[in-house]
This record gives sequence, C-alpha cells and structure tokens, in this order.
Amino acid sequence: MSDLGLGCVKTDTQILVIDCVVRASALDNLTLSKVDISFIYNRISTWNLTPIEPYVIITMLSNLRNIMYVKAKLNIAKIDIFLLTSVVMVLFLFGIAGANAQRAVKSLPVLINELSETHWMNKEGIIRDISRYGNEGSNAGPIIQQLLSDDHWDLRVTAARALGYINYQEAIPELIELLEEQYDWRLVYVSALSLGQLRSQEALGELEHLRQNYWYPPVQDVAANSIKAINRNHPIYSEYNSNFNFYSDFYDYKLVGSNIPECDAGHYMNIVDGADTKLYRSFFPEEIAKLNYKSPYDDYDVDEKTGEYAPNGNIVYEDKYPDVALKVDNGWLTGIARGEWGGELAHIDSDGKASPVLRGDNIYDLYSTNIGLIVLTGMNHIFSHSNHVMALDMDDKGEWSVQKYMTLPGATKSSWKTDKDELLINTEGGSVILTQQGNLKMASCEPLYPSDCNEMVAKLLWIDKANAIEDAEKAIDEGDFNYKAVSWYTYILPGVEGVNHSKALIDKKYTNIEGTSGAICSDQHLRLNRIAVDYAIEYNKFIALNAPNEPN
Repeated sequence: MSDLGLGCVKTDTQILVIDCVVRASALDNLTLSKVDISFIYNRISTWNLTPIEPYVIITMLSNLRNIMYVKAKLNIAKIDIFLLTSVVMVLFLFGIAGANAQRAVKSLPVLINELSETHWMNKEGIIRDISRYGNEGSNAGPIIQQLLSDDHWDLRVTAARALGYINYQEAIPELIELLEEQYDWRLVYVSALSLGQLRSQEALGELEHLRQNYWYPPVQDVAANSIKAINRNHPIYSEYNSNFNFYSDFYDYKLVGSNIPECDAGHYMNIVDGADTKLYRSFFPEEIAKLNYKSPYDDYDVDEKTGEYAPNGNIVYEDKYPDVALKVDNGWLTGIARGEWGGELAHIDSDGKASPVLRGDNIYDLYSTNIGLIVLTGMNHIFSHSNHVMALDMDDKGEWSVQKYMTLPGATKSSWKTDKDELLINTEGGSVILTQQGNLKMASCEPLYPSDCNEMVAKLLWIDKANAIEDAEKAIDEGDFNYKAVSWYTYILPGVEGVNHSKALIDKKYTNIEGTSGAICSDQHLRLNRIAVDYAIEYNKFIALNAPNEPN
C-alpha cells in the first residue's frame, strides 16, 4: 500500500478512501500536487455511485478553490461548478461529511502539530476535528485556550466551543470570565455550553445570573441547560442538532433563534432619510447610479504544477453598483450586497474617486448614530450566518477603517432607524434593537398602534369637518410653522417635497395627525386616513407658501 499524500494509504476499503478525501477537504493548506488524485478518482469511479457522487468527492478533495486544477488533472470535459459547490455545502451542513471524517485516519498528534503551525484561517477546522476526539484531545487544551484571546472573533468562538468537548478543566476560570463578554453573544453562548460540558460547579452562580439577565433568549436557555447538566451530572446536547451529528452539535450557535418572532413596521416607526442623506437603489435608482464605480483587483492564474492561485501581475477592474449610500462630510459611503458572492464597502469622495474600505462581507446598510458611523455587514450561507455591526472611522489623513463592534444573532433581513433614534435590526435569529448607548437588546414586537380600532377611528373623526386652510392660518398667527404628518409605517409629510421634507423630518418640525396608520383596521379607518392625507397636503402647502420663514 502506497501513500496518497494525505497521511492516508491506498486501500481497497471504500470508506477509508472516502475518509481520506473528506479529511483532505478540511485541510485548507492542502497542496494538491502531492496527492494521487487519479488513483482516488479511478477507485471511486468503480463504485456503484450516482453520476454526481464521484464529482462531489473529487470536489471535496479540491477544497472548492482548485476545481479547475482537478478538472485538468483528470481530463474531465465539463464540470458544473455551481452545482458541485452547492452539493458539497449541503453535505457538510448536514454533517454527512463530518460523520465520515470522525473515522479519518489522520492522527491527533498530526492535528495538534498543524494547529501550532498553520495560518489562523485554517485553525477553525483543525480545532473542530480535534474536538471529535473528546477527552483524548485534552493535550491540545493549552494551545486552544490561548486562542480565547485571539484577535479573530470566529476563532475565539470555535476555541471556547472546543474546550468543553475535550474536557479541558484548566480553562474553566477563563470561560467563566467570558460569560461577561459584551460584544459577541456567540462567545457567551459557547462558553456557557462548554461550562456545562465541563460540569463546572464554580460556574453555577454566573450561569444563573446569565439565565436571568442576558439580553438574548437563546443564551438564557443554554445557561439553564448547563445548570441542569451540572446539577444532575448528565450530558448536555444542542437543542438545534436535529440531525444528531457532530457537525450540527458543534456549530449549533449558528442555528439559534430561528423561532423568535420578527418585528415589522407595525411595531416600530420607520424614520426615512431623504435623498440628500441616504440613497437606496430600490428607491432612488437614478441618483445612486451616479455613484457607480470601478474597483481594482489583482488578477490571478492557477499554477498547473501546484494547483495554487497566484497573482499574475495584472490589474483588472470590476464595475460596482452600490445598493445603499450614506452621505458623509467628504463624499458618500457606499455598500454592496451580493449574497454568497459577498459585497464591498467603499468611499466615494467629492471628486468621484472610489476607495474600497472593506471587501468580502455583504453591506446591508449604513447609518449615522449616536455612537458614530456604523455598517451592518455579513456573509450568509445555507444554514449558517456571520453578521456584525461594524464601526467606521476616518483618520486625520482621510483614510477610512472599519472594525467589528457587535455580533448580530443571524443574517440581517431588514433594518431601519426608529423615532427613538435607535436601530431596529431584523435578523434570522430574531429582531434586535441597537440602543443609543450602543448596546443590543431584544425588540418587543408589541403592536405600535392601538389594538382597538374604534380608538383609532375616534381620533380621526374631527377631520371630516376640518378646514385645512383655516387651520393653517390659525397656526401661523400663533407662530406654529410645523407641518402636518401622517403615520404610514413611517412619518410622511404630504405636500412637502425634496430637501424640505428631509430637513423637517430630521429637525422634527412636524405634528403627527393622531389616528393615521398604515395598519388599516376598517373601511371607516381607511376613509379617514385618505381624508387626512388630503388635509395634510393642503395644510402643508399653505404653510410652505405663507410662513414668513422656513418652518422653525
């Protein structure tokens, strides 16, 4: 039996060949030139598999990045790369590959050695694989514990999750300290889970405090489960591991919160910025198109000998079409979101010059808040999501920087600024509020408007006999130059246009017509809402034309 270049050997045992392939797919630093791809492909081609399965296994071996190299090596005429990528993602997310990899030939000492030497981007998969060994993996404990203070947030979470699996008791004090983490709820979640796995009696007090007080319900739940596991000395399992496999259990923090209700505009007022401040492609396509730009990238070729990508010295330019833009003092900040393909954050100066600020993450929205400029970012996959609130800053040289501020509980679905100068952020893991102080809390999702339709109608009955011009004249005589607003999921000033509309909203120079609402509760309520809009148009136009100065 000869070496395959993977720490595995050629064998007639079908499952061991698959294990070698799966193990290879987990090694991001794999050098394909050292692997006998032809042997593996020819071997699996003799098995009774569906037409797609050999390609799936070979794609795992190529680790997705080197598909074209594998294609050339095997002289395969056509490969559906999109299909292969999708199939492999599904296999891994459902734990099929992870279940096979538990039987992989690669030894624990080899994994520990790789953990010490490999680049940080590859450590997460190695830590996960060490965790499969359970108590036997405790020899890696000191190295993994050091990663609890790593600069890379995802790596810290993976390390905290692993310490419970390998029963590394020495990490208990530091895991208890991490229960007070303020910016990444995932780290608190996995620390609580690991403390339950470690049966840490000394953590009971902190876990109980977490159960009663933490802002995110899934963290409260896992604290409660860990308390039970410690007190009753029984195993603790993920509530989200519907497939009962290691992969789903290890990464269960990526699946939490899916049953938490989502808020809508009937729960929180949506304050809309004007086109002079904020642009969305869906609302202002012509205006935002003026901010389209070309972004420079290094061009890459595949080295046929190694299968690795390397810059070829050329620069290519890709056309960029922003989805959202926020006005800043020296131009615009723009964001692009393209799902699995990622996105880009850029700054467009007053001369139209574009400078990329952040690449890779999708940019869902940009806001100016009490805590500064923030951006909602993330990368979404089929069943797992990594999304953050990022803080933006510009130095004295005019160069922009971005850093993680808060982890969100799942993919961002929508967001808006409320009438309390807070941000409502609807995520796959529930609806949260970013407060004026910069903290996260759960959104209540209580109805914004009264549930009693009669009450809403009663507030509007006066408008049947109202005279907008007479009311506006009286208001001017009394020195009241505010516009009239109607509530239609957000405040709208009918009859007020352009910059004046935006400025009046920002300066809060308006008075709401009570009872108006986008949540229409009856035919009578709809009729009165329409009259209120007509009334506001007439009233506001008179104010704009006859007030001595701009409304103040």
